[in-house]
Amino acid sequence: MRSAVFSRAASTKRGIEAGICCAVLHGFGHDGVPGDLLEDFLDRIRDAGQHKIFVVGARAVSGLLSPAGLGFAYAAIAEAVIRIALREVERRFAQEHGKVPGGRMAVLGMGRLGSREMTATSDLDLVALY
Repeated sequence: MRSAVFSRAASTKRGIEAGICCAVLHGFGHDGVPGDLLEDFLDRIRDAGQHKIFVVGARAVSGLLSPAGLGFAYAAIAEAVIRIALREVERRFAQEHGKVPGGRMAVLGMGRLGSREMTATSDLDLVALY
């Protein structure tokens, strides 16, 4: 049972991230985000995240999502937005400044994101390690 719950959670997170990726990249073509449109990328990822938050809120109001599921869903949206933004920042940084051999980066979610108790108005407390 426990593995089924974690499997379902991982599947939900992948679905949320895929939906946000599609919304962000829609209109940019197959090559991804052009190098000179960072503001467009940020606007698209913000809009896509807000759309997902609205959909989750609508599901909660209609009774399709429990309060516990709501916190998980908001955290999954935040994680997807962070993951997508991090990939783009890493790509742009490497393009402009090069890549450190063996260098890696991680983003730590603190506060409500780390505890998966987010609400629609929660902010993100992040620590970037590189």
